[in-house]
Order: sequence, then structure tokens, then C-alpha cells
Amino acid sequence: MFIKNYTDLITNLPYQEQAFTIKRSNWSKYISAIDSNRFFKESNEITLSRMDLFHGAEEMESFIVKTLMWGYPTGGRGDNIQKVLKKDSLSLLVDILCDYKNGNISNERFTKDLSNIEGVGISTLSKFTYFLQTSIEGYSSLILDERIMRVINEVKFNELKDLGKYNRENAGKKYSMYIKLMDELAKDMSVRADQIELFLFMFGQNLKE
Repeated sequence: MFIKNYTDLITNLPYQEQAFTIKRSNWSKYISAIDSNRFFKESNEITLSRMDLFHGAEEMESFIVKTLMWGYPTGGRGDNIQKVLKKDSLSLLVDILCDYKNGNISNERFTKDLSNIEGVGISTLSKFTYFLQTSIEGYSSLILDERIMRVINEVKFNELKDLGKYNRENAGKKYSMYIKLMDELAKDMSVRADQIELFLFMFGQNLKE
């Protein structure tokens, strides 16, 4: 199966408008200390899109919380979000991401930071770098979550075969391979790499030849 066969669909995917609705009830336990009204105001829910996050990085602490909400609208599993939002962890993350914003970093640094930030895995860090428009080894960041990794590992699409297997342990080291291949594929198809990423997220496991 070839991703290129779906070029027309991918070209028309409204990637910036992809949005999730977050209920106050799912997040009050995480942001009560930060003041939930700061995010929800008088409402019991908010809806955040990719475009909102691209435009919302001026205040880094707020950006971090909103990105976590968008990525984990029901509150996520385990205690990783609580770990990220602890005062010391949040302060470290703010410093790191302020340096990342609109910058270009090495994959070595990306991997090192991934291992040093408590509660942050590849899925979360790649969301931060994507919305902050950070480049790694000269290539624009893309989201790499478990769903995308499953698509890669199924080897359903010929264009992804060279990536090999991805998991939580090796995804940081192999991240630059992923974004480089996606960048080259996007140029070949005359689409955006994040449109391909969204296609893989939405349809990658739900297509049959």
C-alpha cells in the first residue's frame, strides 16, 4: 500500500483545524493549583485546535498546559501529567521549551532532554516541538505518538519501510529519521508533512488493500 495513492485526500486534510474538546471535570485535578478559570473561564469545557496551539506559545506555561489538554483531553493515563505540572518539573520544561521555540536543535539534545524531563515521553515532547515549530537536524518537527508508531511498525505503507520498528525506548534516537523521511515524502507529494502525519493518525490503521 502506498501513501501516495491518497494524495488528494491528504492535500485536503484540514490539519490546523484538528481539535479536541476538554472537559473541566477531567482536568480540575491537574490545574486546580494553577487556577482552572484561567483556561476554562466560566465554561465547563473548551475546544482547542492545532491552530490555537501554534498561536498560543507566547506564554510558555499556559502553552504547556493547553498542549497537554489537546494531546490528552480526557486527562491521560497514570500520573505523567501530574509529574510534568509539578513546580520544579514545570520550571525546567519552561526553560527547555523557551530555548526550543522556532529553533534548530540536534537529535542528540532532543534525546537527552527526553530522558531528563520527568513525565514527558516521545508523544508529549514531539507535540511541544511541533507546535513550537522547532527543527531537529534541520527538519521540522512532527508529532510522533503511539498511534503513529503502530502504523510505522505494521509496515503497511511502502514509503515507511525504511524506518524499521519504533517503541518508547528507541523513538527519541530515531526521531530525526522519521521527520526526515516525512519531509522528503511531503515534498515528493507536494503536500505538508503534518498533513501526512494526520493522515497516518486518522487512517493509518483503518485501511485495507
